[in-house]
Amino acid sequence: MSELSIKEQLLQEAFAIPRKEIKRLGMPYDTFLQESSELIQWAKQDAEQLQQVGFESSKLLQAEILLELAKEEHTRYANKSKYPKQSVSNWEADKKRGVELVKKLMHVFKFAFRHDKEKLGSISYIKQPYAKFEIRSHLDFLTLIGRKSIPLLSAVNFDIALLDEAKQLAEEITESHARMNSDTLVNFDKLKRDQLIYLLKNKLKELRACGKYVFKSKPNRLKGYQSNYVKVQNNKRRKKLD
Repeated sequence: MSELSIKEQLLQEAFAIPRKEIKRLGMPYDTFLQESSELIQWAKQDAEQLQQVGFESSKLLQAEILLELAKEEHTRYANKSKYPKQSVSNWEADKKRGVELVKKLMHVFKFAFRHDKEKLGSISYIKQPYAKFEIRSHLDFLTLIGRKSIPLLSAVNFDIALLDEAKQLAEEITESHARMNSDTLVNFDKLKRDQLIYLLKNKLKELRACGKYVFKSKPNRLKGYQSNYVKVQNNKRRKKLD
C-alpha cells in the first residue's frame, strides 16, 4: 500500500471516531506530540525485536504518518483559535454601533416624515427594541429611503453624511458577521485534531506495550517506551502523599 493510501485510510479511520468516544488527553498537546515523535524514532531502532511480538513495521509507518497528520491539524487549530474571541468582540461592537445609528436615524426620520404618511408607514416596521440580527438590513433600508428623501431631511437640519455612515457600517457589520461565522469552524478543526490525536494515542499505546514487554530486562531500551511526562507527574503525586 502506498503512503498516500495509508494516509487516506488513517484519515477515514480517525474522522469516523465519534466525539463522545474521545477521552481527555491527560497532558499538553505539544508535549504529547513531542513524546510521540521521540517514541517512534526510538522504536525504529528496535523494529526487528518489536516485529517478533506482533508489532509490524507497517504499524510503525502508520504511526509516523498519523503523527504528521496530527501535527498539521494541531498547528491549523492553534493558529485559528487565536482569533475567534476578537471576531466575536468586533461583531458585538459593530452591532452596538448599528443599533445606536438606527436609533438616531429613526428619531430624525419619524419627525421629517410626520406629514408624509407613505414614507412614515414605510419605516414603521422598524421598532424598538431593534433585533440585532436585523440591524444591517435596517441600515440598508434607512440609507435607501433617506437618499430618496433628501429635501425632507434637509428641512429638519439632518446631516446627510450620516447616510454614508449608515451604508459603510452596514458593510462592516456584514463583514464582521461573516468573519465570526468563519471562525466558528475552529470547533470543527478542534474535533479533527482530537480525532487524529486520539487514534495516534491508541496506536502508540500498543507500541509502548510491546516495547515494555520486549525490553523488560533492558532498562536502557525500556526507558524509551515510558512517558517522561507521566513519570514526572507520578513523582509529584508521590511527593504530595509523602
